Amino acid sequence: MASRGFRIGVDEMSLIWKKKLSRSDAQVPVPHGWPVPYLRLTNSGHIEDTQVWFRKAFFANLKWKPGKFGEHAVETAIFKAHVTLPGKAPKSRYLMVTHDANRGNTGKNTPNTWIHWDAATRDELRAGSYAKCEITLKRSTGGQYSISIS
Repeated sequence: MASRGFRIGVDEMSLIWKKKLSRSDAQVPVPHGWPVPYLRLTNSGHIEDTQVWFRKAFFANLKWKPGKFGEHAVETAIFKAHVTLPGKAPKSRYLMVTHDANRGNTGKNTPNTWIHWDAATRDELRAGSYAKCEITLKRSTGGQYSISIS
């Protein structure tokens, strides 16, 4: 399924979500600000309700607990992912995901689930040039996560 820069779907093996990385997501300096150390899991007009899908389907198997992101109360979970960047071998990384059920209730379709880059992945992203590359998140039927950029 395709829609405005990303796809979300299910095949017989995995849950899959894709999008083009923004400069900020890819850790590239932006003209008026700084790159953010996380990946916003956006909807971009897709028919799936991603405000619910990421928390209730894609990351449903994680152990969620109360947490904080800045001043906001959120749910947090840690997950292991095989992260693959172009030309590099996959690396196992532990990443945090946050979900704020109230973040998307502004009527502006603000993403309410974010993956927070660990320091090593953030540094590798900053050393590369991945803006406008496609990122793919997968969760296998066995519950294993992978993140690849191509």
